[in-house]
Formats: sequence, structure tokens, C-alpha cells
Amino acid sequence: MQFSSYGDLFFILYNPDPQYNPEPIVLQSEEIEGKVTNRYAASYGLLNIGSIVVDNENTIYLEDAVPDDQTIEDKKNRVMLNSRVLRFSKFGKLIDFIGQDGVGGTPFPFIHSLHLTKKDELVVFSQIPSAWLVFWFSKKGRLLFSHTFELDKLPVEKNQFVFLSGLYPDMNEYKIYLHLSYSVEEVDQSTKTKITIKSKNSRIYTYDMEENNYKGFFTIPEGGKRKYRGSIGEIEIPLPSYEFIGTCERDYFYLLRPDV
Repeated sequence: MQFSSYGDLFFILYNPDPQYNPEPIVLQSEEIEGKVTNRYAASYGLLNIGSIVVDNENTIYLEDAVPDDQTIEDKKNRVMLNSRVLRFSKFGKLIDFIGQDGVGGTPFPFIHSLHLTKKDELVVFSQIPSAWLVFWFSKKGRLLFSHTFELDKLPVEKNQFVFLSGLYPDMNEYKIYLHLSYSVEEVDQSTKTKITIKSKNSRIYTYDMEENNYKGFFTIPEGGKRKYRGSIGEIEIPLPSYEFIGTCERDYFYLLRPDV
């Protein structure tokens, strides 16, 4: 649905099957008493909507499931290829669909998120059990780059564990930013037994899609601590860690954490 700045609904893209949606009555796409309205509705047989992004020309990119008879089993990676990205004009007319190979390509495995860069290039992040997959497309839907970030080959130091928390594209360059969280095992020195997993730090790595290599990292600031005064005196409680939530065209990095 699309609303005006005043909150008025003036566009809706909907599944016309009556078991899912009633037909819109107020919104029209035809002339009414000789006048053309700018409030309109468009229908398409949507199956299972996921992420939605809109480019600078109001083209709609919408993640949807493929029909059952078009689903492909990927036995090597033990996943089903059952997702695609539909492209609609700002008036709700289907333009085409994008798969792993570009326009009309093979369906994706599970899609984690969709992103659009400053140049209206689509970036799709997918997941399989052993890796995250990146597909970077031109504005016309041609595959420019693809890369697999295997979970057992991420940058990690000896005796550390690493977890890939998220991926985001650069808005201006062909780069991917990875949020990696590191932890270590704590050992009870008296018994020499492992007692717990302790969080160490988090980093944001830069991966250059053109050169196919990492370009360094920076460490995310720690959440700090907050002092509380209770019945047993003053104690310090660690605050939640920061979560990396993306970048912008001006090359800022955005981090989020609860303020508790």
C-alpha cells in the first residue's frame, strides 16, 4: 500500500483471490464520470510476500514465492529454491521477475533481505545452512556480482568463535559490509574445564566485490556499563551490544542498541 503525506491511501497492490482479500471499492484505475482519479488499485496473484523495496523511479521490488511447480530442489546445499523478486511499475503492472541469474533466472533459496543502492542496483542476500549468498544486479536486472560467504571460512583468530550477524551493501561502491561477532571459551583454571562462552568484540569487515577480497575492518564500540544501586550496594550491569543496521549514501554506518 502507498499513502500520501497526509495518510490517504492512493495505491494498493493486492492478491485478487477473494479468500485472501476483498476487492477494493474506493480505489479505481478507470475514469469516473469523465475524470481520471490518481487513486488506483492493481492486482496480481501474490503467493507469500517477503521484503519490499522501492527505487528512485517508484519501481517496486517485491520478494515472493514461486509456484509449487516451479520450485527447484538444491540437493547439494539441502535447500529448496522457491523465492524470486517481482518488479512492478509504480502503477502496479508486472515488469518482470529476477532470479539468481538475472531477469527470468533460477529461483533463490531463502531470501534474508533486499536492498537498493544509490544507482538503483538491486542487492539480494540469501541464506543456506552453510553460507550467506550475495547477488548484485544492475538497474536492468543483469547479474553483476555474486559471492558466497561460507560460515566456516570467515575471518577469525585462533581459539575464537565467530558469528555472522548481518550483511549490508555499500550505497555507492561495490562493497559488502559484514557484521561479525566474536567470542571465546572461558576456562576454570582450578579444574581446567570449559565453563562458558564469553563475548569478546564485534567488527564490521569490508569486502570488495570487484577484487574478491577483504579490505580491513573496524571494531564496533562496546555497549558500556550502567551502575545500579540495590540492597547489596552499587553494581555495574553491562549494556546490550550494538547492532549494525546499515549504511547510507553519505558513508555513515548506523548502529542500534536498546537503552535499558
